[in-house]
Amino acid sequence: YFKCCHNSGIFVRKNKVIQRVDLQINDPVIITRSYPHTTTNQVYSEGIVAYLGPVKFNDRSNDWVGIRLTGDSIGLGKNDGSVSGERYFKCCHNSGIFVRKNKVIQRVDLQINDPVIITRSYPHTTTNQVYSEGIVAYLGPVKFNDRSNDWVGIRLTGDSIGLGKNDGSVSGERYFKCCHN
Repeated sequence: YFKCCHNSGIFVRKNKVIQRVDLQINDPVIITRSYPHTTTNQVYSEGIVAYLGPVKFNDRSNDWVGIRLTGDSIGLGKNDGSVSGERYFKCCHNSGIFVRKNKVIQRVDLQINDPVIITRSYPHTTTNQVYSEGIVAYLGPVKFNDRSNDWVGIRLTGDSIGLGKNDGSVSGERYFKCCHN
């Protein structure tokens, strides 16, 4: 299936994998945010796209996205959809946030070799979530868990190399390769 260097592969459920795409109003998204006190300096928040375009608080760029936070992210924002008296969308107090498009990712159908970001739980971070980057190396059922077929094998890349749990094999079964030995 796939092979990679020690601790540079990981298996996750499909619902933990997200991919960058073109955005539209009401798209469900994940927002990457910098937090220097976490192990990867990144955590995520979830939400719905509520605004796309220019903003009066920054006239240098039109690539802003207004996000109405959802789920466990409600209350972790910076506004209610308005900034400096200008309303862009409506949401509850501290449940809105504006970010650049390059900080927004959305779940989509996956294929082998797609670049992805994987959300992972880490209880020692403020939001209990961080992300890793990688390439889809395997899609389908696995022998170590026969309850579902929605598993994704990820070949970790960039700063995520070495943060995995395997080398593309689990319990003696090889699912993918990550590097040449």
